[in-house]
Amino acid sequence: MRVDLLRTWIPAVRRAAAEVGSPWIWLYTNGRLATSQTLSELVDLGLDEVRFNTTAFGLAAISEQLQTAVELVSAVTVEVPVNPDKTEHLVRDLALLPPGIRWLNLHEFVPVGGEPFALDDVEVVPRHKAGLTALQHVAARAAELWPEVEINRCTHDVKRHQFTQRRHAMLRGTSVAPERCTPEGLVEVDLPTEGSRSTRVLLRPRRTTAGRRVVLALEEP
Repeated sequence: MRVDLLRTWIPAVRRAAAEVGSPWIWLYTNGRLATSQTLSELVDLGLDEVRFNTTAFGLAAISEQLQTAVELVSAVTVEVPVNPDKTEHLVRDLALLPPGIRWLNLHEFVPVGGEPFALDDVEVVPRHKAGLTALQHVAARAAELWPEVEINRCTHDVKRHQFTQRRHAMLRGTSVAPERCTPEGLVEVDLPTEGSRSTRVLLRPRRTTAGRRVVLALEEP
């Protein structure tokens, strides 16, 4: 958490986004620097939500910071990777969540050397054979502990769907004809080759660094 940068970024983002609507500003943190003083300052600058990712230190190590955030920030989210080998330990830790958490994001575990799973045609991640079962088990136990908390099951399948929908959303703001778009949100284009032949390629929509334009990048021949 670079508080020195956030002092500049949060007001700047809020001013820029105000031209098109009311922005919702949130940040990720491992929790160690989420003190009462820091969170109070960021809320005054316009912070709406803070998301605690427990990968680095675990829930127990940041329980005080979570309680402080609930008292000061409009929305608090906890993100947890569900390791199939530690599900019962994770369920015990979930009991440490303070009342007032709005969202609990349970992420499918990404093991080293698991079965390859394509999030899209470019990014492939490993999948644990027991990852989905473990996530559903923890989600069910979490719902019993915290029925008022909205639980998001962040599986590989959900993320793949999000990637696809993001590409379709980018294309809706362009002049690309809908019939050129694949179900995966890619754009089919026929490029001339030797003679009168052509080769069909797929182009991926991407936003420029500034985020104001959408460009199409060649992904596969």
